Amino acid sequence: MNLKKLFKVLNYDSISFPFLNFFIFYEDDDLIKSFLKSLKYKWVLDEKNSLMEINKVLNETSKNINKNKSLRTIALFTKAHIYNTFNEDEQMMDMYNEIRQNFCLLPRYLRPFINTGMKNFYSILNTYEVKELRSWSKEYENRSSSKAFKLFAEARKQVNLKNYKKAISLYIKGSEEGKKYPHPTAILIGLDLACQYSLNISNERIFDLSEDLEFYSSFYYENISIIFDNLFTIFEVYKKYNNLNIHKISSLILRNKDKIKSSDYFDKKIYNIQKLYFSKEKKSYKTTKHLSSFLNKFLKINGSFPKNTLKRIINQEVSFIKSYTLKRIIKSYDIKFKTSNPNCINCELIKIDIEDKFSIYSLKKYNLVDLWNNILFTYMSLDEKFFNISDIYKMRDNYSNLINFFSSNYIFMDFFIAVFEPIPFFKARKDLIKLTFNELNIDNFYYLYLNISNTERSLMDSFVRNYSRYKNIKFHFNLIDLFNNYDENDWKEDIEVMADFLELNRIFCYISFWCFEDFERESFLNILNLLNR
Repeated sequence: MNLKKLFKVLNYDSISFPFLNFFIFYEDDDLIKSFLKSLKYKWVLDEKNSLMEINKVLNETSKNINKNKSLRTIALFTKAHIYNTFNEDEQMMDMYNEIRQNFCLLPRYLRPFINTGMKNFYSILNTYEVKELRSWSKEYENRSSSKAFKLFAEARKQVNLKNYKKAISLYIKGSEEGKKYPHPTAILIGLDLACQYSLNISNERIFDLSEDLEFYSSFYYENISIIFDNLFTIFEVYKKYNNLNIHKISSLILRNKDKIKSSDYFDKKIYNIQKLYFSKEKKSYKTTKHLSSFLNKFLKINGSFPKNTLKRIINQEVSFIKSYTLKRIIKSYDIKFKTSNPNCINCELIKIDIEDKFSIYSLKKYNLVDLWNNILFTYMSLDEKFFNISDIYKMRDNYSNLINFFSSNYIFMDFFIAVFEPIPFFKARKDLIKLTFNELNIDNFYYLYLNISNTERSLMDSFVRNYSRYKNIKFHFNLIDLFNNYDENDWKEDIEVMADFLELNRIFCYISFWCFEDFERESFLNILNLLNR
């Protein structure tokens, strides 16, 4: 593929994911294909495979540097990004100097792509041994996404000076610039780093920043690997401020951990998250030294729970303690949620919170059509299917049956609460689903959705979310030409049949389809066979 056409797309950074899948599938040039694979691996934080693919490009282009100068320079730039994650400053410095030396020889369309990253590399290296790269043109200067990365580079300098409040302000300002384009990578970088440095100082805006980071991470990205670091930052905010909803973030990450490439970096973070996983299904807990030590401080406090029974638990004269008993202790001493509490205490606090909220929401009066839609959107926003939505569809006109169903266990009750107060991650997904539903033929969608398995529904959910996700991006290249430039389009006819059946835009259905990996695309096409029966 022509590099100029390619970089019109890649300028959108990791939001270009479906186009990257498309290019990799059709690309004949092995060097360009390796470069594209390296970018994809980098975006999903698989640095080992990213480095392997980019080294193929660099090794081959070293044989004729003048012929492949553009591809080699952009490959060096990508490798420098990877080394940045390893904190390999010396190797980064060598690559920085080579890129800077060749920068003026690059085509103009490549310069903005490299310039933003080079400014950040300069601020990270923080040394007199390298010279800063000058911005090249007014067009570059005036682009909101470029302004964002310039602000991030300045923020990094403030971090180096330990002027954290100023750095946070610049990261927030850069994120706001990213929203104008919009440039999802810039939005999330600004919010994430503002949150991280806010954790180290007293910043009253941290909760708003964290909510925005959680919302926009989900609004712009389906792939959990791409936003794992953002989710971990959110987890850290929940943890530090003892937010009870940490159980929803930890469960979300742990349910998706198999999708994340294993490494020491990830494994350490997953281990920290696992320590704050809370089961909603346990009915009894083993007594531990941690629990005994925790309860011991309540012996001198007046409460309704019998002191003799409390002493027996503290002395571990009983091997297990029932859920009901722990709830009595919690209510007797008005114990609040803290991440430092014993796990069993927090599990029961979460259950109490679920019971209280469910009792409020289940007693309200609802329009049954609106309630069904809200239940469906919530179901489609979740990454795990706890029940068959077809069963709910059959009882959608009977409120008593619905409440009886959802009151049967804590997982179902928690789902019902999420219908009305989702955390920002799932609110973003619901917003995307609603946008798609504003367009599609609902009766035809029900025919398709209610006649497939839960596994197939998860694929359809992603498809629906990605449809609106990409329709909300302003692309400055011709989407129609991009998909019409290839002859072998066996997939296209099936997607067009589905798009017409659901009355959706064909182009954005193409994009949504290419968000899937190879095996997912095959599975999705199998779902569409239902339309031919």
